[in-house]
Amino acid sequence: TKAELRAEANKEIISIEDFLETERHKLGKNLTPVTVESFAAWKKTRADRAEQEEMAKRKAKEAAYKAGKMLQFSGRELFDFNPEIAGADDEEDGDDVFDFSKYTRNMDDSETPEELEARITRDMAGVRVDDELFAGEEDVEVSDDE
Repeated sequence: TKAELRAEANKEIISIEDFLETERHKLGKNLTPVTVESFAAWKKTRADRAEQEEMAKRKAKEAAYKAGKMLQFSGRELFDFNPEIAGADDEEDGDDVFDFSKYTRNMDDSETPEELEARITRDMAGVRVDDELFAGEEDVEVSDDE
């Protein structure tokens, strides 16, 4: 309403410096001054506490896993906890180089388009198509010109 807008406009606007000064005075006089040494000690105890909490969580998850209760693991946690589950030992030869040859297309650069079409036709000859999957669909004319 207009009255609320007028009241909002009439509010005293203070600068951020004044606000911080007011809040600092509210804290009182019995404060510990922060020095480089005290900050470093605080940071170390905080990091130690966080590490202990993380270890406790990990141990709880390990205990639950060993008890047969599969908790929710992120991919990273799963890999860190048990690499065998994540498929880290898939390579039989022990070589840590990934072989992309399994995933390349079987193409011959010297193959003409006619030979390629003949090879595809020959390869697809043994494929059985279930016509029921396409029941009710219209036949679509396909043109090589498009």
